[in-house]
Amino acid sequence: MTQDASPNSYSPENSQSVASVMGNARTPPNGTGDWGTDRVQLPFARKTNGKGPLASAGVNIPIEADGTGLVSKFGADLDSMFLALWATLLWRFSDQSEVVVACANDPGKGTVSAAISFSPELSFAEVVLRVQQARSRADRANSSVNGNTQYLPGFVTETASSNTKHPAPNPFQIGLRVQSRGGSPALELLYDPACFSRDTVERMARSYATMLNALPTSSPDCTADALPMLSAQDYGQVVIDFNQSAVPYPDKCVHELFEYQVRQTPQNTALRFHDQTFTYDELNARVNQLAHHLRKRGIGPNVPVALFVERSAEMIIGLLAILKAGGCYVPLVHDEPQWRLSYLLADTQPPVLLTTRELLPRVPAYSGEVVLFESPLQEEFSSNPENKTKPGDLVCIIYTSGSTGVPKGVAARHSNLGNYIQFIRERLGHPQAWHFATVSTISAILGNTSVFGSLMSGGCLHVIDYETALAPNLFADYVAKHPIDLMKIAPSQLNTLLDGAEGGPILPGKYVVIGGEKFTWELMEKIRKNGSCKVMNHYGPTETMGCCTFVADGYDFGDWKPGSVPLGRPMSNQQLYILDRYLRPVPVGVPGELCMSGAGLTQGYFNQPQQTAEKFVPNPFSTQPGARLYRTGDQARFLPDGNIEFLGRIDHQVKIRGFRVEPGEVEAILKRHPDIRQSVVVPEDSAEGEKLLAAYVVPSRNLELSELHSFLRQRLPEYMVPSRILMLQSFPLNRNGKIDLPVLSTLKAEEKAIEREIVAPRNTTEEQLAAVWREVLKQERISVHDNFFELGGHSLLATQVISRIRSIFHVQLPIMDLLLSPTIAEVAEKISQYPKAGMEDEETERLLRELEGMSDEEAERLLPAEVEDDEAAGQNAKRQS
Repeated sequence: MTQDASPNSYSPENSQSVASVMGNARTPPNGTGDWGTDRVQLPFARKTNGKGPLASAGVNIPIEADGTGLVSKFGADLDSMFLALWATLLWRFSDQSEVVVACANDPGKGTVSAAISFSPELSFAEVVLRVQQARSRADRANSSVNGNTQYLPGFVTETASSNTKHPAPNPFQIGLRVQSRGGSPALELLYDPACFSRDTVERMARSYATMLNALPTSSPDCTADALPMLSAQDYGQVVIDFNQSAVPYPDKCVHELFEYQVRQTPQNTALRFHDQTFTYDELNARVNQLAHHLRKRGIGPNVPVALFVERSAEMIIGLLAILKAGGCYVPLVHDEPQWRLSYLLADTQPPVLLTTRELLPRVPAYSGEVVLFESPLQEEFSSNPENKTKPGDLVCIIYTSGSTGVPKGVAARHSNLGNYIQFIRERLGHPQAWHFATVSTISAILGNTSVFGSLMSGGCLHVIDYETALAPNLFADYVAKHPIDLMKIAPSQLNTLLDGAEGGPILPGKYVVIGGEKFTWELMEKIRKNGSCKVMNHYGPTETMGCCTFVADGYDFGDWKPGSVPLGRPMSNQQLYILDRYLRPVPVGVPGELCMSGAGLTQGYFNQPQQTAEKFVPNPFSTQPGARLYRTGDQARFLPDGNIEFLGRIDHQVKIRGFRVEPGEVEAILKRHPDIRQSVVVPEDSAEGEKLLAAYVVPSRNLELSELHSFLRQRLPEYMVPSRILMLQSFPLNRNGKIDLPVLSTLKAEEKAIEREIVAPRNTTEEQLAAVWREVLKQERISVHDNFFELGGHSLLATQVISRIRSIFHVQLPIMDLLLSPTIAEVAEKISQYPKAGMEDEETERLLRELEGMSDEEAERLLPAEVEDDEAAGQNAKRQS
């Protein structure tokens, strides 16, 4: 039962002194008399300026527990018990390690603060003891300072009498009031409606009541976070109501869905790569011939086939042919290190590897049969092969970074992708003949889900090659020539394209789908400034084949805005739960681990039963036998409407440019170097706020950075090579003898840079290139012989270098050339050899700007002058030659 208290007002200027929990004067941390920076950050709190009187409303908290029994059980007075429980609730809602509560007693006794530190292993009995000690010290403290305590959550104790017509005013934005009424306590959450909605406060009141009423049956030694806090009402909301996602979807294999689409739209253009195009009929016939060829080589259900191709038409033909033959495709990235490719082949043991003649020399040692796309297939049937695959069979094995030091393969089923295909078609409104762009590798989940939404809806899939997908001017040129309706892309890649496009078209006409990394409001604003397409945030680890989406357009955040664009709500036939470390659901607003179940849940890790059992656990919320729950390791919380906000990682896993990276895998590779005694790899933030990997190593001899970079590049993909490597004589240790990670992050890269020789630019070209290097890498001391990638550069930063070189020198530097010749000296030597780029486009744009707004007569006068200038320039060039 809840009810509003009588409105009251309170002026913060009348607040009394604040005393320290340690018995000394505790001042506001910013020295201004304002506790705003030290307050508990509660979810859904509305921003206010902290000035003027506070209004007051209240929500009653029912008490079922026997107060006398609690006093005896925990050896504390009831007020201390209530305060300890209030501090525990604030800790669990805010996820802050220290909670400061302002305690106001009966009038005349002043206001004191109690600071309680929390940790996961802290027992509730210890919380009660700390509260008692804090109150005792504060009562003995004579010194105090003035401060505006309204930002602190409050704890108010009062003695009610029959003569009291109105309760005392509320001095806090939110606080717990304990009234003693003839020996029986009455609890009420007081709040200012300008700061918190009533729904939020009622939810907190229910959680407090649930924790309080669980105390009689809880052990005094139970940890504070073990107390249940989810009421029956809130359980129904977060477990049942938010997961109403059941809809029918086809019980078909992925290639069967493609064959259905071929029958529906046989003459639609299905695939484009550069100027090469296929209708659905043509693509299906080509795929069928290769599928028959593969089936003759023993490919059938659940048999892996390695697909070793670049982004091309062959990439799509190959994966569809593997599925039609009955197998599951294992995408291999052609430019990954030989060691990693060899491991993937050894782990999956594919009897056939499908590749091109051009890539054949890069195939590592392999005992199976190699099939080339160039093989003559004219004798093979072009009709659909007989389907021998079931929806529960494997569709692909996609490898992600593994914390044990080796990659792990996620084994997905046809039914997982089939559910996703049905969902995305319905979410997009059953698009007809849209143009989809795939700009990501199919070795990651982002690239796979980009493909099937197009081919199973009658759309045209544009396969964008690696160079074009990373170069803003090339991508803008492509989109100008071939307009795109929908593109799915990682935030870091989209940021690079938008920043370097110089006004060229980048965004699709209808939808941009963001996935693979945290989606910031800054990027959302940039999208809004550059286009009018709808924006969809798409979240889902590889293990779930996508699990939730959020369409930002038209969404009303009200008075409270989450820290990043929400992940969204469950996709069709998926269930999402936010759980504490005991795998219990938490209320709306409380941080926890995001866990997922449903039709998207993959089979697990290929040949890794132990890791599968650790991450895929029994689902306690399902009545289906054998139902499982995937623990993502992502920290999140429910928003009031059921959307989910991403808060970070529970472990050290990090996303680098859309790729999932386990620092432990990089550490394991470093430790294989014979001259490395110790190594630590941690995620850090760049100056621009992007995630990067930093490696700290203790070598056993004087080791060159170039040698270590070369060692890592032979064993790791480019995105997993740390951007920052520091060599130390020893690691700093904390008081417990463990490596002090916060101290490591403060060490400067320049400490090692002093040891290398700095060769200054020797001509104008090198000076201009050095300025570009310094600007992009944010470093001042750069030698013309320094390797761009050893200084922390990566593929997306390389595109910024290429864009600036194009602007300064008017040449198009291929990204592969920068990868092969990554020093200023090498680029300067070759720069005159590259073809001129953009001159004609710039001249055309200049002429159009001049023509705009002119009368017909002015334009006619200008054009002959331009022609004469061009002719004169041409004659001069001939004479000079």
